[in-house]
Amino acid sequence: PLPPQDDQGLTKDELTTRASEVSSSDSKQADFLNSVAESFEKADANQDGKVTFKEAMEFKKSQQTSSSQTDA
Repeated sequence: PLPPQDDQGLTKDELTTRASEVSSSDSKQADFLNSVAESFEKADANQDGKVTFKEAMEFKKSQQTSSSQTDA
C-alpha cells in the first residue's frame, strides 16, 4: 500500500485500534499492525511516540531479515 500523503504516524493505541478495525477484512494487515504495536519501541525509529509508514516498512524489513537469518 502507498503511504498517506501526510504521514504523521500512529501511536501504539492507534495501531492496535486500526488492527482490530481491519481484522475482519484483511487479517495479514491486522497481524502486521499488531506486530508493530507489540514491538513499538523497536519500530519507532526516531522515538517520537509514533510509527510512520516508513518506520513500519523498515521494521517489517528488519523482521524478515532477522527471521531469515535464524532459519539458516
